Amino acid sequence: MKIKRIVCGLVMASAILMGGATPSMAASPAAGGGGYPTPPPGAPTMTDAEMDAVSSDSVVLMTGDVGSNSRAVIAAAGDSCDLKTGRMWTRSSSKGEPYGGVGAKPELFNCTPGVVQTRITSEVWMHNGWIWFRAAGPVSRPGQGNMVQKNLTYVCKGTGKYPFKVKATGWGKNSRGQEHAATVWSAEYKFSCG
Repeated sequence: MKIKRIVCGLVMASAILMGGATPSMAASPAAGGGGYPTPPPGAPTMTDAEMDAVSSDSVVLMTGDVGSNSRAVIAAAGDSCDLKTGRMWTRSSSKGEPYGGVGAKPELFNCTPGVVQTRITSEVWMHNGWIWFRAAGPVSRPGQGNMVQKNLTYVCKGTGKYPFKVKATGWGKNSRGQEHAATVWSAEYKFSCG
């Protein structure tokens, strides 16, 4: 689990990584596309080293809705919310798509009563065998305290098994106008599209 804490203008990042990491599996070629997925035009990309520097190093081999959540605390002058990426899974809302889809439900929870405005902005990142790229998002949802973002989905473009991660940024504002944000990354999940 990776924990970040933002408190009253001072940014303290402390990472606690728990659990065992398993070796990453190579992505398999996409059927029908004749190769590996390519990033959408203009999509941000990261090398493996860049991704390792900003995200959790744990790997979850998906066989259902299991795995760990990354968490962060957004705090300002005694008011706070917890942020987590949520687990990734094959989205049932993507059953009408030819190759299905994967997604997550990032969440702000345990918000204190002084938190009056919140927002989650999240993205799905995918590894194509060479680089990580933003495959879906950013999608944003405003709230007024505890909230779950339910609209984060990557619609698969072909078949194959690929690594995915979720990036979630939570923002909160208290009744005194103080605001803070934190970003967390999920563990790496392996999914088969198609």
